[in-house]
Amino acid sequence: MGCKRCGGDTIGNQRICFRCLRDWSAMRKLIWDYAEKKYGKLSADNLKIRQKETKKLEAIWRKDKDKFQEIIKEVNLNE
Repeated sequence: MGCKRCGGDTIGNQRICFRCLRDWSAMRKLIWDYAEKKYGKLSADNLKIRQKETKKLEAIWRKDKDKFQEIIKEVNLNE
């Protein structure tokens, strides 16, 4: 069975290969750091907006990785 993202080899009954899973984990870490800088520490007050932002950024990452990197870098430049 091949990876549902890239078609690469998977092990056992997994549907996503290790490379794609590692890329996804790295993307989530970038989003977490981005939200931490933009909204501050996670709290009940900013949870919903961070969830919404995460969902939006994940969709952008799937479609256009270059645009995703531009958005993430904007917060780093504004420091």
